Order: sequence, then structure tokens, then C-alpha cells
Amino acid sequence: LLLTVDLLETDEEAVRQVRGKYSWFSVDEYQDTSPLQQRLLDLWLGERRDLCVVGDEDQTIYTFAGATPEYLTGFAQRFPEARVIPLLENFRSTPQVLALANRLIAATGRVKRLTATRPPGPEPSMRAFADDAAELAGIVARVRELMGDGVPANQIAVLVRLNAQIAAIEAAFTRAGLPYQVRGQRFFERRDVRSAVEALKRVPPGLVGEEMLEAVGSVWRERLGFEVEAGAEVVGAEARERQAALSTLLSVVRSVAEADGSADREGVERELTARAAAEREGSADGVELLTLHRAKGLEWDAVFLPSLEEGLLPVAQAKDDEALLDEERRLLYVGLTRARVHLALSWAQERRSAGGKSQRRSVSRFVSDLMPAARKVSAAGSGRAPTPRTRQERPRTGSSDDPVMAALRAWRLERARADAVPPFVIAHDSTLAAIVQRSPRSLAELARVPGIGPAKLDKYGPGILETLERGRLTDAT
Repeated sequence: LLLTVDLLETDEEAVRQVRGKYSWFSVDEYQDTSPLQQRLLDLWLGERRDLCVVGDEDQTIYTFAGATPEYLTGFAQRFPEARVIPLLENFRSTPQVLALANRLIAATGRVKRLTATRPPGPEPSMRAFADDAAELAGIVARVRELMGDGVPANQIAVLVRLNAQIAAIEAAFTRAGLPYQVRGQRFFERRDVRSAVEALKRVPPGLVGEEMLEAVGSVWRERLGFEVEAGAEVVGAEARERQAALSTLLSVVRSVAEADGSADREGVERELTARAAAEREGSADGVELLTLHRAKGLEWDAVFLPSLEEGLLPVAQAKDDEALLDEERRLLYVGLTRARVHLALSWAQERRSAGGKSQRRSVSRFVSDLMPAARKVSAAGSGRAPTPRTRQERPRTGSSDDPVMAALRAWRLERARADAVPPFVIAHDSTLAAIVQRSPRSLAELARVPGIGPAKLDKYGPGILETLERGRLTDAT
């Protein structure tokens, strides 16, 4: 663009040819125009006024690249003769989806007057999960339901704030056998991730478990400047994205080591190679996994927006910066308005760090803006510390008439049919009763239940936690 602008500013013949060839100009997504792009447009136009622009100031999400909505909002002042046509009808989303999106913008004091033309649909869901594993299990379960109800997999999308968040979703979908495709840059194709995988060759062979993980962290610290500790001070958007990517990769390495206690460096490398291959192959008809920035201009029948937590959306660096917070809000607005019919928002109350420690998370401040006043604290929990009333739960006995026990049995039967095995192979009634009585909220707590070994934890744990969470929500309502 710089070279083009320079050419048109210095070469009269070049600018004459361009203006002679093109008479009319139309610019979409005008709210994300940068000064350089505007200068190029002005050079194309010259003294003419044959211009049409389309945009929405509430969808400005590229200010980090120099974009500003001022060219859009000031268009009528610059071109007083321009005809302004308000686009007040939304043809994409149901009234329920649109109402939620409008509520997010209304919290800033502005009122969106968009009205939906589609027929009514289901209410968007907002759910708190005990931890990140339970959240992924919930997404997997809901995707299965949607596909079972006839929603094509390629009409379902999971949108995240950072590219590095996609890897965990890929792993969950792979374990569940769900088809997926990554739109945009794939995680294992990132230069920093490829460098980190290559650096694994410097880890001494034969190390397993925590010794291997410590060696991996040490090598990455020495070779790549990566800090394992959560909350390490990182300056710059690119550096933060890199830190997040390497943290995700270390979490993947840790999950491999925990799933196979004998896995050494070579075992980890084989697993990472297999995951990278699966990511490349993908499925053209699979669920789409992508960042919110990549989702601009796209739409799906069903959209998932996970990890709505402080530090992720909004990102940590926006905490004390009003301009950045406004942009993060607009980014969420873009995500909400990608959905035609089904919309699911979620967050985790605990999330495991790259170092393996569980950390408490706070629900995103934007979630409160999305809830009607009467639902500021939902029965499922808001992600903040629960009130004494929501903290209390009825003691569970695991008896046959317990609804949670019944839900677990139904899940076991469905899973047994899918795996073509007898139900007792998955879990005996005594194990289900122990699960109901202890009511675990994370994989770590579930692992302490008698009858749940490492293999069953890995294979069935997410499904058990999801079923328990549904039982709690049913009780709460």
C-alpha cells in the first residue's frame, strides 16, 4: 500500500490511468479503514464523489493495525451531499441472538435499533463450568446434540480470542471423534510453535513425568525466552500471542505425559507430529475453529463463544485501558452476531496453567452486561465467588431415585451403545453412586473416586463431568 500511494502521489500518468479506468468505488467494512487505506482511496477518487461506503462503528476491531471508525462516523460531514441509508434490519440472526448483541452495546450508553427479520429461535445459553476440561466436554456434548438434530458440522463454529486457544479444542474434538477444520493459521504451523517442537530435541532422552516437563521448560526458557510461570510480564501483542502459544504447547506436552507415564521426549514428539498431521488434514465439512478476528464477515447456524473470562476476553492488557476495553467489547459483539440461530457462551471457574496448577478465574465483565437485571447471578453461577445460597447443594446418596444418578445411568447406556460394550465396562453402579456422593467438579477430583482409574478418567471423565453439571443445573432450576 505504501508503494502504491507513493506511485500515485508522484506519477501523474499512473494516477490518470487509474482514475480513467475506475469511475465508481464501493468500500465495505469501512469502519476498519486505516489512514493509509483512506489516503489510497482519496488518490483513486481525486475530485470525484462517486463513492459508496458500508460499515458499523460497533464492529471496529482493527485499531491495533491503525484502523479508526472516524472515517465512517465523519463521512456525512466530509460529504454533505451524501445520502445516508440506515440499515436497520438484520437478516442473519434470530430476535433472541440480536437482542443479546444489542444488550452488549446498550451497556455503553448507545442504543442499537436493529430488528431481526428471521423467525424466533432458542434463547442463547450462558454457562459456567467448574474447569476448562468440563467446559470442553460441554462444548463437545452440545456439538454432538446439534449435529444429531440435523445442524451440519460446517455450520457450527467455535470462536476464541487467541489463536493459541484453538489447540485445546482440537484435542477435545479429536478425542471425541468430531470432524473439525481450522480456519486461518493452524496452531502447529506457527513459527514459534515449530521452533519449540524443534527445541525438544535438546531435552535429554529417557526423562519422563515431571523431570521431562521441567527439562522442556528449561530448554524453552534458554532457547526461546519462554517463561513457564503464569502471569509472567510480557510486553507487546505479538509477544503475548507467542507466550500464549507456548503455554498451550506446554499444556499439550503435559497432557501427553500425564496420559502415558512412560512417555519420554521421543514419545511426546511422536504425539505432537500426529496432532499436527490431524490438524493439517482436518475436514472440509467439519466444525470450524477460528479466532474472533478471523470470523469477521462470516456466519454460522450455531456459534460457541468459550473462555469468557477476565484475561482472555477482555485480554489482560485491556484491564486498565478504556480504549482497549471498548475494542474487546466490539470484538465480542462481532462474535455474537456471527450466529444465525444457536448461540452458546461459557466460561470456566478454574483453568489449568501451563505449569499444571489450577487457577481460579473471574467471569468476563461483559457477561454481566449481557444478562437481564433479574439474572445478574444465574443459577449456574456467574463465575464470581458463589453466594452462600448457590454454594449449598443437597446431599447426594446415589440412590436409584436420585435424578443425577439417573442421568449418569442414561449417559452410561448411551456411551455403552456407542462403544459397543456392556454398561458395566464403563462403570459399575457402585462407581456411579460414589461419583454422585462426591460430586466432583474437576478431573482431578474425579480421579479420587474409587473405580476411576487413569484410562477411564481420560476416556470417560469429560462426559461424566458434563452429565454432573447438567444435573446440578437441573436441580438449580
